[in-house]
Parts: sequence; C-alpha cells; structure tokens
Amino acid sequence: MKIFLKYPRNLLTKPILSSIILKTKLDINILQAKVADSVGEYTIEIDDKDKDKFVDAIRKEGVIAEELKDRINLEREKCIDCGACVSLCPVSALVMKNFEVGVEDEKCILCGRCINSCPFKALSIKKA
Repeated sequence: MKIFLKYPRNLLTKPILSSIILKTKLDINILQAKVADSVGEYTIEIDDKDKDKFVDAIRKEGVIAEELKDRINLEREKCIDCGACVSLCPVSALVMKNFEVGVEDEKCILCGRCINSCPFKALSIKKA
C-alpha cells in the first residue's frame, strides 16, 4: 500500500520517519521525497497489515498521512503510443509493450510527470 506523507514546516528538521521505523520495526520503502523550505512530501510503501500502526504513529507526530488510492488514467482514444511518458516515469509504471503504452498501477507514485509530458493529454489522475 502507498501512503502520502506531508510534513509541515515546523517538523522538517525532525527525524520523525526514522524514529518511527526504529520504534515500530516496520519495513517502509520510500518511493519519493521532496523537501522544500515550507513543506516536506514523501510517498512511501508499506505492507497493508502494517498500515494502521504506521499511520497512527506518524499522525501522533503531527504529520499528515493519506492512503494513495488514485490512479493514472490512460485514455486509449487519445493516446498515439508515442512513449513520451514512458521515459520520464521514475518508477517504470508506464511501459511500452508491443508498441503500446500501458500503466502498471501498483508501481505508480502519482508524481504527475507523465501527465505533463503527454502532448495529446491522454493521461490524467483518476480519483478513487
């Protein structure tokens, strides 16, 4: 399961994620991290069975945690299978098979790079 974490500015310098990992002994895979002056955003992956324990712990520290349920939507009628989106995907969620673009939802971290790269606007975020 993928979870989006948003750290407010006052928590950016605190080792919250590492402390929770050490305390709970949960396996967490960091898929994406962006830290700016005013906010920190992380996309992590965790076993479904550990989700509640992790989310409870991180929220107690003041971090916003939301399960990522949205998906990338590929409109076949608009897509010409040019592959512009495939090379930009940092996690290989967009693939070219038999000269046709496909989306592997389980890999997607919803970074949006593919959406912005498509010259035909064939990609969008599909809300869950």
